[in-house]
Amino acid sequence: MEQAPVWLIAYFIVISIAALCCWPWWSLLSLRRGRPGWAGLRLGFKTQHLRSLPPGGIWVHALSVGEVLSAVPVIRALRQRLTAQPIYISVSTYAAWDMIRKRLLGEGCYILVRPLDVPWAVKHWLDTLRPAFFCLIESDLWPGWQTAIRKRGIKSVLLNARISSRSSKKYNFFPGAGRKLYADFDSIFVQSGRDMARLEELGIRNGRDLGNIKYDSLPLPLNSKQREDLKQSLGLAGRRVLVAGSTHPAAPGHGEEDICLRVWQRLRATLLPDLALILAPRDQRRGAEILSLAPASQAWRYSQGSLPPERSILILDVIGLLSQVYGVGEVAFVGGSLAPFRGHNPLEPALQGVPVLFGPDMDDFALPAGELQDAGAARTVNDEEEFYENCRELMADPDLARRMGGQGRKLCLRNQGAVERIIASLPWDEIK
Repeated sequence: MEQAPVWLIAYFIVISIAALCCWPWWSLLSLRRGRPGWAGLRLGFKTQHLRSLPPGGIWVHALSVGEVLSAVPVIRALRQRLTAQPIYISVSTYAAWDMIRKRLLGEGCYILVRPLDVPWAVKHWLDTLRPAFFCLIESDLWPGWQTAIRKRGIKSVLLNARISSRSSKKYNFFPGAGRKLYADFDSIFVQSGRDMARLEELGIRNGRDLGNIKYDSLPLPLNSKQREDLKQSLGLAGRRVLVAGSTHPAAPGHGEEDICLRVWQRLRATLLPDLALILAPRDQRRGAEILSLAPASQAWRYSQGSLPPERSILILDVIGLLSQVYGVGEVAFVGGSLAPFRGHNPLEPALQGVPVLFGPDMDDFALPAGELQDAGAARTVNDEEEFYENCRELMADPDLARRMGGQGRKLCLRNQGAVERIIASLPWDEIK
């Protein structure tokens, strides 16, 4: 039997102690979020649910909402190819669990919360489910999982891998650790040539660049009637709209919601007195907090119904609507980019034909953000003043906004097809 390296044994000891010490907090969290079995399942202590599932299927892991959206077309393609095998989908957050449940339940898929990277939990999962194939979407790499999967001879693939500039710098300091994170995968499909180059810098040679599956995960763009119907259902019929999606808090007065509210107020004062604002926080549970930031009697939470006619700020505190809601905007701002959270997906508003603005921190989406800028479909705004000036220019010139939006839609449609290419390249003869 292969001897575990010293570093892996030390890693397991540290992670195991941390898991046991934090057990009460995970228990409270899982109960608060309405899933009382999550803590035990993650630690491998309550495996009744695992034992109720048919073994020998395909295990797909997606970290959170963004990865789940990327995973949906992959899972559907796997389902078409492997009609008889179960598919286990593990996630790390309640929002991701809820989204995948709504989109894929009833298609031969079983939704689970991922195990912690401690030896006994991983062993229970692999002993019980006995997966024939492991597929990791984008990120959430754990050396314990991957080592155990490889030792059992389970084929594994990393899809849509991205190595950000920040991660690349860290790997330069610890090249051995960075190499280990990727070395146990049989195949790696990267998002871009830049990611391929960074992978090769680590000494990994089994990567391939077949495109970015995020382009395939985008919903269909709204047509004119669908756009008007959606505006009606939101309570925004006949109004011009600024949409700010996936926003984050920061220091008091400097959060992205604070900035968006001030820009909206200036636009109403100088250009569009009836302009409406949609704020979609990355964490939908922050609806009440954002309500307290807005001007009195102006804001409304969508979880309570459509926007009343006398109000102008709609807080989109629900999951799964943002990608389409972008389509009702004159301009879309993508958050996590003025606040330092590495940005979010700018392709969703681009496919809807809406000009896109984002801040300077788009590290997690640097390639699509750059492609959109090169196509003339998006702009970087470095601060609140640039945000306001760009919004004002685009809203005062609808023809310019339409041209920018059209370029973004063309780019998104032109880059689709990665899922089909990747599925065709998987080693099907070795996946039993």
